[in-house]
Amino acid sequence: MPILRGIRSEFIKLRHAAVLWIHILIPVLGAAVFLLYFALYPQVEDSSKMAFVLELTAIVFPVVISVICGMMAALEEKAAFPQLYLLA
Repeated sequence: MPILRGIRSEFIKLRHAAVLWIHILIPVLGAAVFLLYFALYPQVEDSSKMAFVLELTAIVFPVVISVICGMMAALEEKAAFPQLYLLA
């Protein structure tokens, strides 16, 4: 049963991190921005709207992924070397 304890410890560690909130807020904010765009510009062609959605998604996803990976790496580093953060 060590695997279950490992999974439980990961959930406890992530509960206090901002990663969970990022996973919740980014999709909600993205959906709100797209709905606002579609509501404010009904005269724009559908193909242009979809091109905008795809371009914005291609820009935002890699940035969000890199931020989350950096946060997770910092969290793992802090878990592995807690004495370094106590001295700072």
